[in-house]
Amino acid sequence: MHIPLTKAHTSDVAEKYPETQVKGIDVSPIFPTWIPPNANFEIDDYNLEWLDMEKYDMIHLRELLGTVPHWPDLYQKVYQ
Repeated sequence: MHIPLTKAHTSDVAEKYPETQVKGIDVSPIFPTWIPPNANFEIDDYNLEWLDMEKYDMIHLRELLGTVPHWPDLYQKVYQ
C-alpha cells in the first residue's frame, strides 16, 4: 500500500502501519530528523503537473485553503 501524506503525519502513519510505504510531499524542505524506514519525503508542488504516476491507496491533503487555484484540477489529479 502506498500512502502519500503531509510531513506532519507521514512518520505517525508509517509507524502505525509498518507494512506500508508512506510518502510525505511538501513544498518546504523541512522534514523530521528521524523517520521510520518505510517512510520517505519529497519536495514537490501539488499544483504543478504530477510526474509521479504511481497509484495510491489513499491520499490525505490538509491545510490547503488559499493554496489551490482551481480545485477541480486538483481533484482530477487525485482521482487519476
